[in-house]
Amino acid sequence: MKRLVKSFCTSRLLRPAFYKILSRSVIGLSAALLWNRFIDTAGRFSVYHHVFPIIAAIFATMAWFSYLLLDGVTFPRFLKLSPKKQNSKRRTGDISDFTDEEIAPYEALDPDEQTLCRLAANVVCAVLFLLPALISAFS
Repeated sequence: MKRLVKSFCTSRLLRPAFYKILSRSVIGLSAALLWNRFIDTAGRFSVYHHVFPIIAAIFATMAWFSYLLLDGVTFPRFLKLSPKKQNSKRRTGDISDFTDEEIAPYEALDPDEQTLCRLAANVVCAVLFLLPALISAFS
């Protein structure tokens, strides 16, 4: 576990974690805006006071499950996952062909590294959604 946390600061794991943070925060903001637009039509509940803490709790729960996976707890799988098909090699290259560092896609990481990226993304998103709720609660 300590080895994985120390290896997180490498640029190999920061890029997939950043992409996950970005996508999950957009999903959380979209859920908050949908709540504000369609569910809370009367305007009784503030997005900052009610919705953001709920979204932060969901991300914190997902982070806790990721932490349990890193600790070695396994969850039973009721549905068998089919193996993914490998995509054929494309003729065009990536936009970052000429950079010095190699880009490691999320799928190329080890399962423990994938879980570590999920854990970091969930913790950061939980903090990002909890901060506006705490600021609005104390002001």
